Amino acid sequence: MNRILKLALCCVAALGLVAALAGCSSESYTPPTKTAVVDTPVIGVSKTLRVGVDTGSSSSATESNAPFASQVSGRVVGMDVDMAAAIADEMGLDLQIIDVGSDPQSAIANGEVDIVMGLDGSDTNVSCWLSEPYVETSTALFAPESTTSAPSASSSPKIAAQSSTLSAWEVNNQFGDTAVVSAKSLTDAFAAMDGGSADYVAGDAVIGTYVVESGGYDAHIVALLNQPSGYCIGVSSSNTDLQNAVNSALRTIMGNGVGSVVVSKWLGESIDLSNIPVTATKPAAGDDSASSTESSSESSSSSSSQQSLDEVLAEGQNANGENASGDGSEAGANAVSMEEATGEPAAAEEEE
Repeated sequence: MNRILKLALCCVAALGLVAALAGCSSESYTPPTKTAVVDTPVIGVSKTLRVGVDTGSSSSATESNAPFASQVSGRVVGMDVDMAAAIADEMGLDLQIIDVGSDPQSAIANGEVDIVMGLDGSDTNVSCWLSEPYVETSTALFAPESTTSAPSASSSPKIAAQSSTLSAWEVNNQFGDTAVVSAKSLTDAFAAMDGGSADYVAGDAVIGTYVVESGGYDAHIVALLNQPSGYCIGVSSSNTDLQNAVNSALRTIMGNGVGSVVVSKWLGESIDLSNIPVTATKPAAGDDSASSTESSSESSSSSSSQQSLDEVLAEGQNANGENASGDGSEAGANAVSMEEATGEPAAAEEEE
């Protein structure tokens, strides 16, 4: 009888524990608040990280700067916004998003923001401090899934690219002007390849991957037309305390997988360009000897028909604001609205 009584008591105790756990599971979980790693005067507003992004709304060239930042139903959304939120959370700070348009460096210099997102690490005109990249990029060559390699210049490929951009310039430089199939937008370039009027598409790796994913195109990256760089976070060059805090937070979220989740949310996959072949090696600035290392496809193009990169981007800026942003950046020039990339209204894109 004692054994039976003890067994019964054990069963009652076990049922009580299960009930208690079940009660706990119905309560919401609130993660512990992290201690702020910096405060004023390192940042301009106490306990708040003010982050500048470019939504594209201040430029007549683009309706948005997707996938980096866009205005949707009165809110700013995008990869840069989500990445900034992860950075602020890791730093123990609240987040304030500020649309700084196409002049992020002035926003830093004027003290309007603490940091800015989306600066190209390869841009030699950037005067502020740059973090490590949070997503890789390059001028990428996209092809249908059935195509596994880049073409040679002698094969006379047809490569669609948005006119008056770095991508179009690279195609002209490496494959000749007859290889360029001009398109009004990067989305139109992919539509040209999908329809058979182009064999490849050249475009920013990040924006191109976004268009492929959101537009449902059967395409992948087969080569890079220049050396990989990345999109970085900008901080005032004199604010070393904030630089260190940002880099530490960025390394943490990239190391624990949060950064990869953010990128995959917007691009459908994370980007790894480390094993993708580069068709030509850019010479270092002022290093004429480096030109001997360029690929045969680049050297075979006609120099008489080529324009300088500055001339190409200037054309885009003067083409009634249709093909390039005011700052001449590849991201601004190739960025597309969510509606343009998906064929759905912006509100529907947000709901997805």
